[in-house]
Amino acid sequence: MPYTILISEINDVIRKFNIFLANDKSIPLLSQVNGKLQSELIKVVHGNWNAFPFPNAQRRGVYFAFGKKQDTSELGLYIGKASFNSTIGKRLYSHLRIHADAEFFTMKGANDQVFIIEYLASIDLDALNMHFMASSLEEYLISNLTNKLPLMNVTGANS
Repeated sequence: MPYTILISEINDVIRKFNIFLANDKSIPLLSQVNGKLQSELIKVVHGNWNAFPFPNAQRRGVYFAFGKKQDTSELGLYIGKASFNSTIGKRLYSHLRIHADAEFFTMKGANDQVFIIEYLASIDLDALNMHFMASSLEEYLISNLTNKLPLMNVTGANS
């Protein structure tokens, strides 16, 4: 899986974030077995909006969209959060629904670069009764991964 490096970097930053938390409140890592993510990773099925679920759709937390730049194999990562009255499903819906009838589900990155989304993942903070940490975790991840990974996020703006 080409996203293994991105996942490893995300997990390293989550480990650093967990230093600030009590052991029983640690944020779970994106788990891998033989280089593949487990249940929190969903493969996007292009051209069929109803063929894949959003991970932890009814929950609040942090979500990830993994993609490749259109016309190249350059990877990209979008990090977002769902908090207050929003859910991970609502947030992903707002990003991707515009492309529901298109051949590919895409997101724009910096400089209007288009990324074809291949996988979605999330961390369910409701399960830990820590939904209020979604903003902190999202900002921590973005600020600590900005110079390490090819983020699609444009700080301070919608992308």
